[in-house]
Amino acid sequence: MEDKNRSNFLIILVIVLAVSLGGGLYFYYSNKNQKEQPIVSEEPTAENPIPTEGPKKGELDYQETETKIEIGTGGLSKGTYERIENNNIFIRNGDTLTQYPLTTDEFNIQCTTQDLTSANELDYDLINNVKIASAATANRYLTEDENIVLLSQNVNGVITAHTAFKNSSNCQSEIFNR
Repeated sequence: MEDKNRSNFLIILVIVLAVSLGGGLYFYYSNKNQKEQPIVSEEPTAENPIPTEGPKKGELDYQETETKIEIGTGGLSKGTYERIENNNIFIRNGDTLTQYPLTTDEFNIQCTTQDLTSANELDYDLINNVKIASAATANRYLTEDENIVLLSQNVNGVITAHTAFKNSSNCQSEIFNR
């Protein structure tokens, strides 16, 4: 009986050792294969932004990831301010005088530290002051022959201007700070 117990014990011991050795080899090789797999990282893009818990695009407090827009695209035009007349703003780019209708409810004048004379793109991160006016009062905040960038959009089939960007050094007047 003692030999039978001893042989049962040895069989159980061999099985436990074999399972332990097999499990150890399995974990060793499966971990080694994981280390050899390439790590795929995706850079965030406009189509595939970094997932966040915060507000989504279009919601209050949403922070846009792209803050620079090329002038000449997205409704941005550059030129020197001429005048506002009959709810239209006139800007000159070289020999061309362009007229844009103004929005009727409000018109934004935004000050930027960016040099607009040589700018090819507008950087929204450099805006440091905003004045909201009406079409009737907007000309108080713009100076003739001042370099501006004008932002407009299509409203019911008409390209309508709603924001003018100007250099911050021209925003220090008493009129602008009222």
